[in-house]
Amino acid sequence: MNKISPTSLTRHLRWADAVVHSQRRVGRVNDQPALIAVAAVSDQMLTTPTTALISIVLNATARLPMIAVDADGVNQPLRGPLGAHTGGDLVGLAHAPSWGLLRAQIEPFADSSGAAPLLTTASPQPVTPEELMSAMHRASHRWPIVVMDLPYTCSGELIVAGTSLATHVLLVADRYYTDHSWLYRPGHHLYEAAQQGRVSVVKVGAAPTNEDPVDTLTLPAVHAPSVREPIQVPTGPAAVVQYNRLLARLFSAPEESENS
Repeated sequence: MNKISPTSLTRHLRWADAVVHSQRRVGRVNDQPALIAVAAVSDQMLTTPTTALISIVLNATARLPMIAVDADGVNQPLRGPLGAHTGGDLVGLAHAPSWGLLRAQIEPFADSSGAAPLLTTASPQPVTPEELMSAMHRASHRWPIVVMDLPYTCSGELIVAGTSLATHVLLVADRYYTDHSWLYRPGHHLYEAAQQGRVSVVKVGAAPTNEDPVDTLTLPAVHAPSVREPIQVPTGPAAVVQYNRLLARLFSAPEESENS
């Protein structure tokens, strides 16, 4: 399995910030907890490859421990892209007694064999909104940075529950996507978060430009021999600019993001 070296990726990020001049400040990932939910703008978009990419980038750059979360407990789609084995027990963590639960007792509920720690179900089974919320509350005591995959195969109720927990929501779209004005219309469940600068549209496969709106990011498309095998992480100059902008958006205050 080809894993990207954390040292190598960190070096790429620093080099890009200094040489490529992304004109965005690198995200302050040193000491900020975050729960990042990755969903799709439509059922035609796959979230999992992008979630895996973001998880690997954060695992390589964040000083705080991070974990990726499979909300789809039936298909467990993150196992392959992260190169994880068969460990992990999200539902078990959700039902573990919360009183006196130590960090060392939480860690065995995750699979740490892949490119980033993964919290998923021990066997294929659906995850309820209540179980997801309970597991996230417990997991945050051990992993202050959480990246949650909410593919369209999850129920609508689970996606709403996951995004409601998030400090930032990333909505995956294709490279041609342009209009997300619906996010700013009263009545949508993400309306308030969007108004607060906590929702971003991610155009997968699009090139980064300085003309992108503040609430729009781009990320490279990732590839793997199959959905059950690890992704190949792009580290070219354009990709690294995109990672820097992602970090700046996720870990800067909304007013800082607007001015970056």
